Amino acid sequence: MNPEIIILTFAVGGDYKRDLEQCFKSKETYAAKHNYKYIQGGNEWWDRSRPIAWSKIPFLLSELRKNCDANCVIWLSDADVLLTNITLSVESHILPVFPVNKSLLWCRDSCGNWNSGNIFIRPNKWSIDFFERVWNYTEALYHIWWENKAMIDLLASRAADRQQTVFLTDSRRFNSYIQCAAEQEIWQPGDFLVHFAGIYDSKTIRHHVSIVEESIANNTPIKPIKIHPSKNDGYAAIFLPAVN
Repeated sequence: MNPEIIILTFAVGGDYKRDLEQCFKSKETYAAKHNYKYIQGGNEWWDRSRPIAWSKIPFLLSELRKNCDANCVIWLSDADVLLTNITLSVESHILPVFPVNKSLLWCRDSCGNWNSGNIFIRPNKWSIDFFERVWNYTEALYHIWWENKAMIDLLASRAADRQQTVFLTDSRRFNSYIQCAAEQEIWQPGDFLVHFAGIYDSKTIRHHVSIVEESIANNTPIKPIKIHPSKNDGYAAIFLPAVN
């Protein structure tokens, strides 16, 4: 039997949420089409003692605990993610690369970095413990990658955690960008989603959403905004042997 699919997105701030309305609508439409559950967390999860990005962790942990050991996959997706091909179901597009004996699925983004903006998790004792450790990893509290840095460091330091994790290198599976490293590919029409990571102004994101939507309507490719150098941080040798 296929698992229940729960999509989680955390967002706060009136202007920010207005500017990203199309991103949220794309997830609502997608969830309705495939009979998934979409939950948007907000101020109730905002821990003002930390940078905002950290607050998605207690939001995620709440759902992991509610659904512990259930036949369920939770998709934690950042607010700045627009779904661009809603015909691709989680069952057909994600589960084939997420074996049932694994608890965490993530991938490199289009800049070559391991990115937590879209991750898939099976709720169980391991995933609860792992994300509790992420939350408590205060060494990364003010790192520019926040909880993403905590996940990278914890996975790099513990083989048992890596054994629970699938590491994909195909960014276009579920972490396409409109900017990329020289050796990577950017989002194109037909891709599952586009993640506007690294674009911190919400009005700029709204502008790029319109560019992407025009590209879809006309079925024309887009060119990258800019080229970033890859920042693999030396983790490839640790993570890539675990690729499935």
